[in-house]
Parts: sequence; C-alpha cells; structure tokens
Amino acid sequence: MKQIFEHGFFHGDPHPGNIFVLPDNVICFLDYGMMGRIDEEIKENLALLIKACIDKDISETTRWLLRLYPAKKVNLREFKLDIWELLDQYHGVPLKQIELKRVFRQVLYLVEKHHLKIPPDLFLLNKALVSLEGIGRSLDPDFNAVEQIQPFIKEIILKKFSLRNIIHKGQKSFRELFVLFQESPQEIREFLSLLKKGEIKVKFEHKGLETFIAKQDQVNNRLSFAIISASLIISSALIVLSDIPPFIFGIPIIGLIGFLVAGFMGLWLLIAIFRSGKF
Repeated sequence: MKQIFEHGFFHGDPHPGNIFVLPDNVICFLDYGMMGRIDEEIKENLALLIKACIDKDISETTRWLLRLYPAKKVNLREFKLDIWELLDQYHGVPLKQIELKRVFRQVLYLVEKHHLKIPPDLFLLNKALVSLEGIGRSLDPDFNAVEQIQPFIKEIILKKFSLRNIIHKGQKSFRELFVLFQESPQEIREFLSLLKKGEIKVKFEHKGLETFIAKQDQVNNRLSFAIISASLIISSALIVLSDIPPFIFGIPIIGLIGFLVAGFMGLWLLIAIFRSGKF
C-alpha cells in the first residue's frame, strides 16, 4: 500500500510468484516488467473517491469518479442512480466485510456502461490492489484491504488540505496566472496578425438539422417535379395546337408523348404526397 499511496510508483503484477520475503522481514519484488505510476493529483482524487464511497456520498462519489474516469458525455442522472445502487449494496456493511475485488468489478461495470475512459495506470492499480488483497487474505483470513488503505487515505486528505499545501498551490496558481498575463499580449498580437492575413479558420457544424434538411430536399424535389410537369403540359399543348408533324390519330406525336410523360410525373407526385400523409 505504501508504494501506491506514498510513492505513487507500484508493482503492477504482485502475485505470489513475484514476491519474496527475505530475512528480517524484508519484502522483495521480482519481475518489474509491469509497473504503474500515479501522480499526486490522481492520488488525491483516488483518496477523495474512497472517502466518498465510505461515507456513502453519492454526489462526491460521482464527482471523483468522473475525475478519475473522464467521459466526453455522460447522463449524470442515470450515472448517479447507478452509483446510488452500488453504494446502497454496502449500506450497514462493516469495512472488514468489503472486498476490493467485488467493488472494483462493479466500478468497472459502471465505467463500461457509461462509456468512461479508463486510464491504463488506474486499470493497473485496480489489478494490483486486488492481487494484494488476495495475497493478504491467503496469509491472514482477517486481512482487510480497505482497513489497510484508510490510514493512507486520511494522510493524503490531510496533506491536501494542509495550510502548507494550500499556500504552495496558491503560489503555483499565482505564477501560472502571472505567466498568462505576461504572454497574453504577444498571443493577442499573433492572433490579430493571423486574422489580418485571413489565416483564421472557423469550423461551423450544424447538429440536429438532418431531418429538416431531408424534408427540405423532399419539398424541393416535389416542387421541381411539379414545375417540369407543368412545363411539359404547356409545351405539349402548344405543339398540339400548332399541328407539328408527325401525327398519330390526327394528334402530333411529340405533343402526345409530352402529355403522357407529364401525366406519369403528376401521378407519381400525387402518389408520393398521399403516401407521406401530408396533403
């Protein structure tokens, strides 16, 4: 636990074959091909998530879960309901009876269900904690990983909200703000220069207009058919009145063909209108 919550650099595959106990109770890890790393921010978020879960705080659990497992879009209402169902399963359950393996499996189910992103190191962390819990219980049936984690969680949270850390982060934010103000004039000049040269491109995308565009295309097509049909009728009538040969049954063939085509188009248009149910 110390390597995870203090050093942030941990063995990703701590199964029994990769752990030796040397004289004087020195633990020796083997096979460093799978190592994980978590920074201070992830450690803090993870600590706050675990605390929120222990406190059965749905809002805070949702908040820190989404910090650790980001998503482009998530239905918060459904997500919170799922978290409520998850936490409700452990209502009144003593910490020593909670298994990390089961909890992580349920969390990963929520992550997959709501299409959240799983950072590789967090996935490795879950795997490592489950393995450590299994080893601990094989050595001591009363071993409880959650109880072992709690002191580290308290220490991380106390450190996060300590006066020293707040001052340190305040100084860091002030430096970043100062750099931002310092660099802003130059960046604004560069932007205006690009704007003046016409090199600024704006991407504009319509969303939700597909149905409207499809209907508009349909209306335009019907209108075009109607205009063409009317044109054919008028031109055919002029041809018939002008007695332009050749004839069939005393009627100019070209005019007759025009009437037939116009009639077919008109009939097709009429059928399409009736089929749409909008007339």
